Amino acid sequence: MLKHLTILLFVFTTFAIHSQDEFRLERVKTIPDNATVNDILVHKEALYVATNVGLYKIDTDDLETRLLSKKNIDAVTHVVKDEIWASVDGKYIQNMSTGETTNYNSPGLQVRDLEYAKGKIWIATNQGILTVLTRTNELGKIVYEKKSGLPSNEISFIHIDDQKQMWIGTDKGIVFINAKDKWKTYEKKLSMEAMHYNHEGLWLVSNEEMWVVDPYNRWYPAAIDKGLRKGKIRDITADSTGRLYMASEILVRYDPYDETIESYAENTAIVSKVCTQVESDRDNRIWLGTKEGGLFLFGYADQARTIEEMVVARDKKMEGNNEPSVEIAIVEPLNQPETVASGSTPSSANSSNETVSTTKEENTSDAIADTESSTASVASTSGVSRVIGDQKASRESDKTTRDSQGSVVESSSQSASTVVDQENSEESSRPQNSTSKKVEMVTGTKINILAQIESDLKCNGDLATVNVILNGGNPPYKVIWSDGTTDQLSRQLPSGNYKLNVSDKDGQSVSSNIIIKDVSPLALSVLSQSSPTALDRKDGQTKVKISGGAAPYNISWENGESGDKARRLEGGLDQLTITDQNNCELVTAVKLKGARILPELQIASVKIGQKLEIKNIYYEADSTDLSDNSFEVLDEIYEFLEQNKGVNIEIGGHTNNLPPDEYCDNISTARAKSVTDYLYAKGITEDRITYIGYGKRNPIASNTTKEGRKRNQRVEIKITSIN
Repeated sequence: MLKHLTILLFVFTTFAIHSQDEFRLERVKTIPDNATVNDILVHKEALYVATNVGLYKIDTDDLETRLLSKKNIDAVTHVVKDEIWASVDGKYIQNMSTGETTNYNSPGLQVRDLEYAKGKIWIATNQGILTVLTRTNELGKIVYEKKSGLPSNEISFIHIDDQKQMWIGTDKGIVFINAKDKWKTYEKKLSMEAMHYNHEGLWLVSNEEMWVVDPYNRWYPAAIDKGLRKGKIRDITADSTGRLYMASEILVRYDPYDETIESYAENTAIVSKVCTQVESDRDNRIWLGTKEGGLFLFGYADQARTIEEMVVARDKKMEGNNEPSVEIAIVEPLNQPETVASGSTPSSANSSNETVSTTKEENTSDAIADTESSTASVASTSGVSRVIGDQKASRESDKTTRDSQGSVVESSSQSASTVVDQENSEESSRPQNSTSKKVEMVTGTKINILAQIESDLKCNGDLATVNVILNGGNPPYKVIWSDGTTDQLSRQLPSGNYKLNVSDKDGQSVSSNIIIKDVSPLALSVLSQSSPTALDRKDGQTKVKISGGAAPYNISWENGESGDKARRLEGGLDQLTITDQNNCELVTAVKLKGARILPELQIASVKIGQKLEIKNIYYEADSTDLSDNSFEVLDEIYEFLEQNKGVNIEIGGHTNNLPPDEYCDNISTARAKSVTDYLYAKGITEDRITYIGYGKRNPIASNTTKEGRKRNQRVEIKITSIN
């Protein structure tokens, strides 16, 4: 009955101050009303909806919809520009712009989440983490083992924050990987269910607790009331005001600032038994995905009226069957490179390619009775080497190289070279820059190998495609590569030395060596640096030198500067991206020592009772342990106390008003103590330093704003005596 309703309008009583509030829950009719929504992605003005019956792209301005795939889509992510990638039915990942695919090759795989960073897609599954390099489609895997850092293979989500730190949710805690690639697992006894990142920080939800983690990796518990969930929380999002929306078997809105909870249990039960996905778009509207109930649009007050206007405009475009139209724009997945069967010959790619003809002639040997001629066309590309082995008839003689051990034909590619030789045989080749010709191969009873190696490797780590054509001898052939691979005549290989052994039915055997030389990797070295002149000044400088790859280089700094010297740096880690003429990329960072963090901490200017905020102090996530980034400012305090032995101080910890009172008192005291312990360990005597936790008692700004709460969350030095 629900699918025949155009508008569902509910009036309800909330837990908020206002007794009644209007909202609208509208079915998005372009999505089948029995579809299960697996993922929702907001990108610019578009909404990508991954369902069990296809991938839909919805214009959030007018609800116009395009169907991009009819397959079961597990998850979807944005990569670069307008490029969207989708995981399809647990089998492969597809570029929805080009159709390009990469197989998972993992039976029983369940994909839970996709995340993109630094040229790589991270895939959360029930079998660990898969990775796909978008440039080469190379597949990697991280699984649970003692040295991997993963506590479990059951991965629920992956998030990479603004500081390039990774958060991996598992059923045995959450793994945090900092910018230095150090792994640490927290809350190992809890199963992580969902996360959302907004202006307050990272909201984490487990099966028992909820936290908000600020940009300094400080964890604060958020009260998780029983009314916030029914069953597992499958997704969480937030609107522009910071209110959270949680999808479980019910939909709940939670305001963390006044701890208001609004539950839509009865309303969402009408549309589905389970809410699977919830997402907020750029206009503050909430999109609700369900299990076997389709997609819904949800909004309050002004948003509700906007939704009504959208619905009216949409309904004017209804087709004759009273259903909105969906544009079919299927992006078909491209097939993976086909493996050439043993003894077969690939077909011609196009008429402009080089053609190699193989002709069988009469021979007195009983092993060859077929006198018919056959022609094999082989695609020629830039940077391709070819070797034709053991030919005993006429051949192209120009520019042929031989020696007593065989011959070597080297690629003309400037960025990498490939060397191929066939043992105990004669070869004939022609330069790659010559015009296209036919080269006749006249075979006898011996096995002949034609190796086609695409050697135009441009970037360190690229793969070369090796295609092998066999004739002569007595098929079928048995093919064994030095890495143990068998019966493969078409392969993608990294740089290295490979040996190919081919034998036929009669036991005859021939070997070829294939050498694929890689290009040198891009590398950076620092030539000179100068620190900023003050903490609030961005006049630090760093000059670098680039090597490897193929010059010239394009150097882009994180602050917008370009070239080998940056002049507007503020200290700390500065990320830069180096690209060479082949578009090979290196993303790295250089560290610049910052200006003095506490320039006012000078014996000539301090006085008794003066308080100084300790800036640039950080703690490990959900901990009172100081992070390495804090040591610079703490060493400044140590040096001041060491040089002025008549000065005594107090270390005071403070929090904002979000957590409970007892928690604020405990954590402010513990964090003040951790600073004090660091100074004790450096050699400052205990009679010179005291510490105290003030909790939320001494705010220096309003707690109603994010900036105010950030200012209140601090550690201070107080000068208690000067002798």
